[in-house]
Parts: sequence; structure tokens; C-alpha cells
Amino acid sequence: MTWFASPSVALRPSIEAAWVKTTSPFGGTNETTQWSLNLEALFGAAGPERVNLYAGLGGSIGGIRSGSSPASTAWAGWGLVGARLTVVNRVALFGEIGLVYEDAEDFGAQRLQLGTFPLGIVVYLK
Repeated sequence: MTWFASPSVALRPSIEAAWVKTTSPFGGTNETTQWSLNLEALFGAAGPERVNLYAGLGGSIGGIRSGSSPASTAWAGWGLVGARLTVVNRVALFGEIGLVYEDAEDFGAQRLQLGTFPLGIVVYLK
């Protein structure tokens, strides 16, 4: 969901959840569950042109749990640049690239990643 707060700023909240089960070749398994609430602010995303370039900042807060260990707070922050292509009236495609920093405090995991974000389709209802 994307909410255009003004002609130059859009807010994009989202929820993420993941479950991974890893089986060791030496026997045994490990299950990891991760969840987060995310919010992004996109600047320049509401232009009327067929192709719009924009930049954004985002952040998330959530949790991660692996095996029998207690859940740990996890947070992330990122910056992104993207492009949105209007295909037909009220339908657009977008793609983004960004730099993400993630930190799971008690879990002992930190990550810095540069990469592409998934491609998306926007259908405007109004």
C-alpha cells in the first residue's frame, strides 16, 4: 500500500514475515522465524510523468527467533532510489535499488547489503 501524503512525499507501510528451516548434512535441523513492521518515505514518487525517478528512506522494527533461543529484537534502516513506469492509466511498475543495514541485537547478527528490491506493480484505486 502506498499513501501519497503530498504531491512530493509518499508513505509505504508494510509487514514482513519469514520462516526458514535448515537441515544439516550431519543431522539435525534449525528453524528461524523473523517478522517486522516497516515504513518507507518516498520523495518525488508522485509525479505525473510516464517515468518517475524517486528516492526514499525506510526503517523497520521486529523480532527474530532461532531454535530454542529466546526472541531477539531486530531493526533495520535503508536508503533507496527507484523508478516507476506508468503502463496504462492507474497501473504502474516499479523497481528499486538500495543500501540496507540490519541489526538483531541479542541474536548477534548484523548485515550491510547493497542490492535490488523486488519489482512491484501498483494499481491506483482512486
